[in-house]
Amino acid sequence: IYPRSVTGEQRPVVLPEDATVIIPTVDPYSDDFGATMASVLRSGVRAVIISAVGPEQTAAAAEHWVQHGRNGGGESTTDVLVVESSRPNKRWQLAAAMPLVQTELVILADDHVFWPKDFVEHILAPFEDPKVGGVCCQKRVRRERPEMNFLRAAGATTMTSNWSIDGVLLLLAGMWSALSADLLNFLACLYMERYNFELRGSTGTDGSVYVISGRTAAYRTSIVQDRAFLDHFCNEYWLYGFGKAGPLNSEDDNCITRHLFDNGWRIRFQSGPQATMETRLGVEGGWTKFMQQNVRWARSAPRSNSTMLRSAAVYKTQPLSVYAVWIARIFNFTLYHDAALVWLAHASGVVSPWHMLALILATKMLKPLPHFLRHPEDLVYVPAMILFAWFHSFIKTWAVITILETGWGSRPGVVA
Repeated sequence: IYPRSVTGEQRPVVLPEDATVIIPTVDPYSDDFGATMASVLRSGVRAVIISAVGPEQTAAAAEHWVQHGRNGGGESTTDVLVVESSRPNKRWQLAAAMPLVQTELVILADDHVFWPKDFVEHILAPFEDPKVGGVCCQKRVRRERPEMNFLRAAGATTMTSNWSIDGVLLLLAGMWSALSADLLNFLACLYMERYNFELRGSTGTDGSVYVISGRTAAYRTSIVQDRAFLDHFCNEYWLYGFGKAGPLNSEDDNCITRHLFDNGWRIRFQSGPQATMETRLGVEGGWTKFMQQNVRWARSAPRSNSTMLRSAAVYKTQPLSVYAVWIARIFNFTLYHDAALVWLAHASGVVSPWHMLALILATKMLKPLPHFLRHPEDLVYVPAMILFAWFHSFIKTWAVITILETGWGSRPGVVA
């Protein structure tokens, strides 16, 4: 973990005003986007560029947000610019905004992320090292209970209502809806918690980062503003034995990560409370959207990692991670591996299969441990967590079968 190099009264070498933020969005009217803009405008960066889609969205975003910026006479010290992209494609939207960046550093952020105070200072600190080209931060999903208040309301209602079949069925349906939504948000929290755990481990060994998540990431502008890179970025294909798939829309963050490693840049991971951004996940769209997201993420691993393994740079600079990260993430099908270990323990006659199963279940508590320390009430969901981890092997199997599908999945309107 890269420590922040300035504390107390020392003046940072890299300041927020040295950075510009780019936010691509397909929904500049949402509450989440408004909250994102509020946190960015408080950060003190020199400018924020909103990359909207089409003239109508662009005009609406400009009319509303430019007035909040310094250039529009607002109270913020940050300029607000709006650029139009011709198509709802995250890569194209980022590329459309890149020429407007005039600062040495650029931060790419999703339209539903929330930064704490002094976040920008912490994420920019590693750039004091001139060999650092990109920085990723710790991420956390907000633990929300979107419908759990229904349980309390339902309990109060039943105290004053007559019991009837219809009433009981309605109550049970509401309870199931509330618990289902709460479980979904819990699983989303664990997804992000595992990301932090894995990055701490890989960066602490050989400096490997399997991806600088596009939710919030900082780069040297000269790297991502390069015309040759942008041409590849907007026209990337995944090459396989019999042809190619693409052009890719998602996996934009994987593309930039590989570009940094291929060109000899270092990547740093910032941890700690002030370097932790929050996002919302698993609270809108229900299980259908969450499953679509999981399939998209599962397709990304074999495509991106197989591409990385064709690069000579990864073998020179990250020898441990070649196996532990790049290869392992391609073949990590938890259900099949766990079942094989239990069967081998039984077949050996040396280790009890029950002991092996207990060991397997215990190891599954390591990565989500920080979450359970913050939210001990979520321990009731441990059985569901384990079952979903095994079910995820079927998701990954389907992802491999449909690996040539390059669409976004959870955003039907977004161009593939």
